[in-house]
Amino acid sequence: MAVEDLKENHDSEIYGIVITFMILAITAVALRFFTVIKLRSQKPVLDDYMMAVSLLIYTLSLLQPCTLALTKLAVLRLFHQIFTTRPFRLAINMMAVVVVLWWFGNFFADMLICIPVNYNWDQTILHAHCGNHRLLYIVTPIPWIVTDLTVLVLPLPMAWGLQMPRKQKVALLGVFLLGGLYVESKKNI
Repeated sequence: MAVEDLKENHDSEIYGIVITFMILAITAVALRFFTVIKLRSQKPVLDDYMMAVSLLIYTLSLLQPCTLALTKLAVLRLFHQIFTTRPFRLAINMMAVVVVLWWFGNFFADMLICIPVNYNWDQTILHAHCGNHRLLYIVTPIPWIVTDLTVLVLPLPMAWGLQMPRKQKVALLGVFLLGGLYVESKKNI
């Protein structure tokens, strides 16, 4: 890649990608509510609302860790409703605890990287200091990726064990994996 390529302004392409994925995300959540309310004639449940809040926060670009955690918690809640075996529910609950603890840890690490806290936005404060921002931004995503992969593979053995034709199992696993790819792509925008 030439240095000239790095100097080009790619804002329009980036905006196009961001807008496309936002439209896809809004459409997916809207279809989720449409399916629950109109097609199933049911009321939305907690995971539906968690996904909507996650989308709202994401759309407004507020507090990315909240979006990541709420999305994972919504997916785990859905798994909790689908799969009813005690060991699997225990695994789901443990994963939810890990997600919540990392969410809060990430939030406080981000907020307390500078002392006093308001030095994060006001660098005119005397005698303030900050930790290593670069290290924080390198290390922070690692547990998010590990929890993403765990949430992604968690239902696969249960889904494979369902009493249904192999073709349907493969399709179901494809849906789970496609959902995981969607969530990953949403985070990387």
